[in-house]
Amino acid sequence: MKKKSLILASLLIATASLASCGAKKGDTSSQTTSNNPSSTVVSSLTADEQEAQSALKKFILTQDKGTVTATFTCPSTVTKNEKTYTVKLVSDSEAAVISEKDGTYTVTIKQLKNDTLVTLTASVQVNEAVASKTITFTVPAAPQVEKLDNLAALIGLADGHDSSKNVITYGLKNNVTVIGFCSTSGVIVADTTSYFYIYDSNMAKEVKVGDNLKINSVDVYRYYGLPEGVNISYEKVSSGNAVPETATTATTIAELVTKLDAAATGYKVPAADFAKIYKAKAKVVVTSTANGSNVLLVDPTDNTKYLLGYYKFKDLDNLKPVDGLVVEVQFALYDVYRGKETEIGGTYGTVQNGSRFYYIGATPEVDISAMTEEQKAKFALEDLTSSFSPAKQMSIATEVDLPSSVDAKYGTPTITWSWGAEDDAEVFKVEGSKAKINPAATKKEGTLTVSLTIGATTKTKSYKVTAEAHSLVAQDAIDTSKTYKFGVVNTKLTNEVLFLSKNVKSGNFPATTKLVSEAADVKFEAVAGGYNIKVGEKYMNTELDSSNKVKFNFVDTASTVYSWNTEYKTFTYTLSDTVYYMGTYNTFATLSGSKISYASTSFVGRLYAA
Repeated sequence: MKKKSLILASLLIATASLASCGAKKGDTSSQTTSNNPSSTVVSSLTADEQEAQSALKKFILTQDKGTVTATFTCPSTVTKNEKTYTVKLVSDSEAAVISEKDGTYTVTIKQLKNDTLVTLTASVQVNEAVASKTITFTVPAAPQVEKLDNLAALIGLADGHDSSKNVITYGLKNNVTVIGFCSTSGVIVADTTSYFYIYDSNMAKEVKVGDNLKINSVDVYRYYGLPEGVNISYEKVSSGNAVPETATTATTIAELVTKLDAAATGYKVPAADFAKIYKAKAKVVVTSTANGSNVLLVDPTDNTKYLLGYYKFKDLDNLKPVDGLVVEVQFALYDVYRGKETEIGGTYGTVQNGSRFYYIGATPEVDISAMTEEQKAKFALEDLTSSFSPAKQMSIATEVDLPSSVDAKYGTPTITWSWGAEDDAEVFKVEGSKAKINPAATKKEGTLTVSLTIGATTKTKSYKVTAEAHSLVAQDAIDTSKTYKFGVVNTKLTNEVLFLSKNVKSGNFPATTKLVSEAADVKFEAVAGGYNIKVGEKYMNTELDSSNKVKFNFVDTASTVYSWNTEYKTFTYTLSDTVYYMGTYNTFATLSGSKISYASTSFVGRLYAA
């Protein structure tokens, strides 16, 4: 949680040179002289101890209202004249956070809920001799601020505060919920009255959509018209909450743009207008403009009235699937610019600067009855192929399931899958609802295309596929005279085989490769009770490590005896009276050892040969 920072004090650590970390060059005296010139006292300190104490005197506490830095020209650890000097500065409280880089220490003071006693400890070590001292001070509690009822009340007070040097500071009585993000530094929160933009990169890393927050204090001002929060102090109350039912204001794009253009000079749009979630019908246009916007909301009846979607808003991509359609959208204002009334042409190349919006929510529902045949075919094809992604490179004989239906709202279009006319028909085939790839003796490339037809309109989409110059198939039994490749297919990822690599080394996760040419040769040697396995020139043995995980060791002498499992058609091994296999699970692209009890719900490795 980020607390509002107030610099109360700084620790200045300064030395003139590297030599000042310890005694002067050539100074090996172990005596100190008192104020009485006739009296000499022999010190009990060693030369190293004297050097450490001398350097420690360089730690000085000073007052400073600016950024707190403590500069020490020696790095935190240095070696000089065969002696090692180590400098440290530590804090015992989160109210004083210390960082160090290249000999420069930065102390940031944070006001917490209560007064906090802070102790800073500075130390210098010369070889084994250490000298240290502490500095203690109190950081006052964060000041109390007035709390307003809701976001609408907060934003309504932002007018007249148009600079980060002219802010208002309030807290909120009611909690807010995170509803989205802008770039890596902007957090969008909302309650039932409005939404609010907070600029804070640390907060953006710490919170997630659905987090419920208590805002203790936040500075508010208008940045290019947008009410913006900075220097926020908040507490996370809970997670996984639904987006608040924020009241919406019905409008049209033309009406809103006309109002914004009239008030754009000096960003005179009332802050309260920024607090609203607007609802309007708009034609979505995916394009690009000089200022980085790539989605427009265009008034369906007037192509000169539009709002620009700033590309950094993450939810903006949810509008792209409805490009060219008129849909109902919910959005809020981001900033206000005076736009030029230039009609958007067929190429959208005449788009000018204008007011920008922040889109809120998922992809809008589309009225199918309002679609043209062209639009229906386009969106039906996207629906058909949205989750289809065949592997680009096949190393073994592979079957790929082909999607063959779309959402019922698109009717029953004609769907056809085919390979290119020039593709090798022995390598690339379509049989029923499956595409089949059979790698041959030479490398082959093919193009898999789907055609979707509604009425007189046909849309197509193609996928490039390469079949490697190998013809490997999974084996159902062991033949000690054969050389195999060993791999696994994780269908949650791709249809590609992940092979045991030639560059395999001992460990929990042996190295893998997707290329047959880089896969290790695997051989079986019959022994009493089963088989030894040889990977390349090494034998593969197994053991349980200190974490009870399977470790694969590749060594010169065999010790593990493997068995053949006819149910899963793979080799197994026994460790501590438990049978294990080699494969993967979930969405991991690795090879590892797992108990055979998990095999039915995971991905079991197989032997492959021509």
